[in-house]
Amino acid sequence: MKVDIQQLLDNCLPDASVQLAVGEFEGPFYIRKPCTVTGASTTLWAKKGPVLVIASKGVKIKNLRVEVTEHSANADDFTCLVSTAADTKYENVEVIGNIKGIRDEEDVWDIPQVIHLGELPAESRASFVMEVQVPVGVRLKSTIRDISISPEHLMPGRNKITIASEKLKEGTFIYGEILFESMFIRRAYINGSVRPNVSGYVNNRVVYQASSHAPAVMSGSSNTVSALNIIAPMVSDPSVGILKRGQRLSINGILEDKIQLNLTWSGMIQQMDVDPYVFMLEKNGKARGDDSLIFFGNPSSRCGGVKCLDDNGDKSILIDLAKIPAEISTISVAYSIYGNNANNNFSKIVDPVVRILSEGREKLRFFAKDLLIETTIVAIEFYRYKNEWKINTVGAGFRDGLKRLCESYGLSVI
Repeated sequence: MKVDIQQLLDNCLPDASVQLAVGEFEGPFYIRKPCTVTGASTTLWAKKGPVLVIASKGVKIKNLRVEVTEHSANADDFTCLVSTAADTKYENVEVIGNIKGIRDEEDVWDIPQVIHLGELPAESRASFVMEVQVPVGVRLKSTIRDISISPEHLMPGRNKITIASEKLKEGTFIYGEILFESMFIRRAYINGSVRPNVSGYVNNRVVYQASSHAPAVMSGSSNTVSALNIIAPMVSDPSVGILKRGQRLSINGILEDKIQLNLTWSGMIQQMDVDPYVFMLEKNGKARGDDSLIFFGNPSSRCGGVKCLDDNGDKSILIDLAKIPAEISTISVAYSIYGNNANNNFSKIVDPVVRILSEGREKLRFFAKDLLIETTIVAIEFYRYKNEWKINTVGAGFRDGLKRLCESYGLSVI
């Protein structure tokens, strides 16, 4: 059943509590009477701002994410939240976009979207430096146990931050978040890996630096991003868009129903066979049965909408979205290294790239970076949302191989 958020807000009694459902809901939305609005892993979003306008006194907002999905140099278009009331209270509200109507919060934020630490030496303490600009006092928090941040509190203006790691074991993969907490929450993702004998490592390397003339919009992160935001043309081929991990976009205007995917790389440290696997999932995120897994042993789906081809080692996935049954809500594209050799993993593949073609031409390209001990990865998902197909770039997986992935989708593997 479709949830009409605006109707809930308009029909509630003054000072009532409005409970929002789990999910993503497209705005804009307007709060015109005093009330308490509480989310439950709820995202309010719009391609252009504003997403949420608070036009009443006596409003409290809790447990929400408010997001503009289409980045823009126009400050109004990238405004996620507007408040005309000074007494609004916010609790656990994450924002991606500009703020308007709240003193200081609406000024310049220059913080990173992703912090790449790169390779850290095993069994050694490591440190990195980043410089950010914030308009208000901010509390920093790391979600990673062995990564500390100092100082923990930032003053308005430019701040230098030190990121330090404890002694970590070889093979450790660092992935987590740094939270910038003021009246709202802003999030930066952090990643890295621990290797022995790292050459060229220097302590206090700068991993992010605010521009000397800070931009009018925050360098925010987004999990639901439009084509204008994430498709940066390649220098060598301006017609090919570059996708980033963890971002989403509609295929409308980019891909036709017939799509081809190929995994390529510039080299392998040791020779391995990498095979494609496609899972056809229903709304519960599970495959109905073994025939919902398309691979070299079952190269075509019953509907003919998914095929895995192997032309003398040139392996391709063909998807015809027009043939996908209505009960299928997600098509998960995965790649797995053949065999049970624990030493064979994606760290041995140099520059893996998923190339997405439509109408006989490459349209999109996803660089599956920072893979380490994974032997099976989910690269791309195509999913239905509001009667259209979207792409979600995942680029993450399992060290335990294909069996673990199959089990996560409800398939038994002997």
